[in-house]
Amino acid sequence: MKKLIYFIALLLVILPACEPDSNDNNSSKIDVEKSRIRGEIYAYMQSSYYWNDKIPQHKDTTADIEPEEFFYSLLYTALDRWSFITTQEELLKLDNGQYYGHGIMFTYDEYANIRVGYVYKNTWASEAGIRRGWVLKKVNDQEVHSYEQLETLVGDGTKKVVNKFEFIDNEGNTKIVSIEKEEITINPVLSNKIIQFDGKKVGYLALESFLGSNIEGKLDDIFNDYKTNSIDELIIDLRYNTGGSLYTANHLANLVVGNVAKNQLFIRLAFNPILEDYYDDSIKISYINAKPNSLTKPLSRVFFITSGQTASASEALIKGIQPYLTTILIGTRTYGKPVGMIPVDISNSNYVIVPVMFEWKNAQGESSGYMGIGVNQPEFDDLTRDFGDTTELCLHQAIRFIKTGNFAPLKKSAKEYNFIKPDWKGIRAEIGAY
Repeated sequence: MKKLIYFIALLLVILPACEPDSNDNNSSKIDVEKSRIRGEIYAYMQSSYYWNDKIPQHKDTTADIEPEEFFYSLLYTALDRWSFITTQEELLKLDNGQYYGHGIMFTYDEYANIRVGYVYKNTWASEAGIRRGWVLKKVNDQEVHSYEQLETLVGDGTKKVVNKFEFIDNEGNTKIVSIEKEEITINPVLSNKIIQFDGKKVGYLALESFLGSNIEGKLDDIFNDYKTNSIDELIIDLRYNTGGSLYTANHLANLVVGNVAKNQLFIRLAFNPILEDYYDDSIKISYINAKPNSLTKPLSRVFFITSGQTASASEALIKGIQPYLTTILIGTRTYGKPVGMIPVDISNSNYVIVPVMFEWKNAQGESSGYMGIGVNQPEFDDLTRDFGDTTELCLHQAIRFIKTGNFAPLKKSAKEYNFIKPDWKGIRAEIGAY
């Protein structure tokens, strides 16, 4: 199944689209065609948008505005920060875990510096030596202080350009690197290892999204190793996981807890009143089922490392597992996206709308809410150390708890720290990296 469809084969009852009078001498062919597209967008949104009761009534589909502007004018912006419109080509790339860029993900530290969160392996950026933790100072000789500036300076993701970056590396040296954008293929596994101490085996998996080619196969291989080695504990690092496919999140839950909660509910989807009555439970409900590589040595708990970029499907993974295993969260509160989108092609055009269509909840009727999931232990994202480094603050806290049953003392400021959430839109919000 197409991952970005979130395991739903969507069949909508389309309302009649409003089209202008084709005999109107003031309407050119392009105006008529764009009005048809606007009318179809309006019809789909009226029938399928989760907040369809908030859509402006009697919207004029003949108004001379671009389909993109028309689509965004329909959104319920009080809650909806995620619906977007794109092209079939861009959506196909996203579904396959591909995009055009540098393969660098940036994040804020506690001092509001913009730092490198990770660099995809086998990219020109990685080959140029750029590493996690480097502080970004300038792009194309202009100082950068916000995501908004960064977005503008790096430029459109489809343009083949060279960008000049000025960094301060982890030793305090200035590094100037010029790199060209390239076709990036996402490998969401940032780190995977088994950490051993005091006779225990602890699986550690850092996963930056639920997108990418053959991601379920990669997860199967990882958990086959965990299963073979009979791990005692599991730490899943989702600090930069902005989401992706609920199908993949369900698959990971099956691997973690499949033999503990066989045939139990994972996530239930709720649609607007039109689609809620249209779909049966086979569409609305996903279950936990044991897989060949599911852990056979049962866990009693799972540790999650989170941040304000832990969103959507990654939040669903945490909440979907919570009814069956104790979950211990370390880091900062998650993003808060208890809804999901489903792509819809606009007929005879290159447009695809990706509106919020459902809200998700776990077996206990809980979601992340719009404020996110709170943590058991606040801790800074330790950008000075790599993923899987046992001295990295968040991972160290998990290991300390496994060893002693208590967390290490922390600075008061860590408890008070509020992660600065990026205001990403569209494809950027799904991918996260530049």
